[in-house]
Amino acid sequence: MEIGLEKFENLWCIFKKDKGVELWLNKNKKWSKKDDRAGIKDYKKAENLLLNLLKDKVCITNQ
Repeated sequence: MEIGLEKFENLWCIFKKDKGVELWLNKNKKWSKKDDRAGIKDYKKAENLLLNLLKDKVCITNQ
């Protein structure tokens, strides 16, 4: 699985690719298709959100 940030229309969007399927984080912090993605103007805020998602994913995986 790949997860990262991509700039789209001057906003930073969080995506993940898993088994050929590309999903984007929407404003409700749920994974959805590309046309329902949310973006963050500030790169640092987007990066922190991404790091928190990764941290939560690790915690869930370890349980």
